[in-house]
Amino acid sequence: AKLLQNISDALKGKVVGYTAVVGGLFIASDGMARTNTDPPSLKMDPTIPGNMASVSKTLTAVAVLQLLAKNGLTIDSNIAPYLYSDWSQGPNIGQITFRQLLRHRSGIITDCGGNKTTYAILKGIVAAGVQATNINQPLYNNCNFAIFRELLPALLGQPINNLADGPVRANKSADMYITYMNANVFAPVGIPTSACEPAAGFNIILSYPYPAGSTHGTDWGKWTLSCGGGGWVLSPRDVLLVL
Repeated sequence: AKLLQNISDALKGKVVGYTAVVGGLFIASDGMARTNTDPPSLKMDPTIPGNMASVSKTLTAVAVLQLLAKNGLTIDSNIAPYLYSDWSQGPNIGQITFRQLLRHRSGIITDCGGNKTTYAILKGIVAAGVQATNINQPLYNNCNFAIFRELLPALLGQPINNLADGPVRANKSADMYITYMNANVFAPVGIPTSACEPAAGFNIILSYPYPAGSTHGTDWGKWTLSCGGGGWVLSPRDVLLVL
């Protein structure tokens, strides 16, 4: 209860809307998920979905740890054997481990801000390689987690190297990642089928500057082909269920 009060004190009157759920027992919501500028207006509530941004990394990490265990691997296993066989692997890619991706210490320095985490970008990073001196140096980067989307087929024992390099393979790997997350991370804890894009309709948390004034909110759009380091659309209650 004290933790929830501290969160509320830090946010109330400083944001357009917020919601917090602590321990499944205590809930605080205040303000708006949608303002009158984006009718119909909607009061903030922990059951309303929104783009979870980098909380998606924690969700992806659950899947990664599951798959490593199923394959008899550890976080210190190298990622190289699970990359596509026709991807060129640049310098030092063979040194990178799952631990280094999970800790943002892979040596990747390419700008992967927001949803700049598509198949083509990840392929280019792998081809360019990384500097050995950058490995184990901390640098927060969305691509560290988005690349799990392209490692997942091999980790599942369902490699898709036979698919054409490019959009066809990118769409398939994204579909496999989203399907795996729903079946093995979300469904077991009672979360309905979810996506890396907002569902149709108005039941969605929008993001606003503060004060919002007459500024329209954003739902951050479709991340299906760049999901992993960000992009999942879930409610705060859903995230609590996973935790």
